[in-house]
Amino acid sequence: MSRRSAILIASLVVAGCATVVSGTESQVLFQSQPPRTTCTVTRDGQAIATLVTPQAVKISNSRLPLTVSCTSPGYLDGEQIVESEFTGTTFGNVLLGGFIGIAVDAASGANNRYPERVDINLIPTKFDSPAARDQFFDQRIAERQARQQREATAARQSCPQTPNQSTAQAQACQDAVDAINRKAEQDITRLNAQRASTTVGS
Repeated sequence: MSRRSAILIASLVVAGCATVVSGTESQVLFQSQPPRTTCTVTRDGQAIATLVTPQAVKISNSRLPLTVSCTSPGYLDGEQIVESEFTGTTFGNVLLGGFIGIAVDAASGANNRYPERVDINLIPTKFDSPAARDQFFDQRIAERQARQQREATAARQSCPQTPNQSTAQAQACQDAVDAINRKAEQDITRLNAQRASTTVGS
């Protein structure tokens, strides 16, 4: 075997660094309130799992988000988007396997992983009193606003804070913050619409 062939084989062996370290699947535990909720998990319009919470499911890694749609008697149907997270493991391939490794990891989905746990909280269709209903939704809205602030702060902190920051970089950072704020506004609007669709009393 020539030295060149040996180097090529060695590169291919270490090429899939993230694939080896992180694997091509994520095991995701789906939990809900109430328990024993029936959920369907779809990705890019294709159903990939049907489950009854709590249940763990192995899902092939991808950059694409999951859509989790759940239903339970006495509760409004719920839908939750689960984003995949970039692991960064693949950057080791620049040293170990070069750009071949990056290509392998991108193809396998090993660059990204889904969270280990997803919590789905469905909304009751009926509340004992207006005060109980408003307390429920006001708490949900406050939690969503707090998450919005955390995400926006993290996005700002991740931006380059140097005098050499370009206009394009500054705009990209602001666009990321604006997207976080828009998503939070949409979620809060949906919560208020759900509040209006519930009933009060026995």
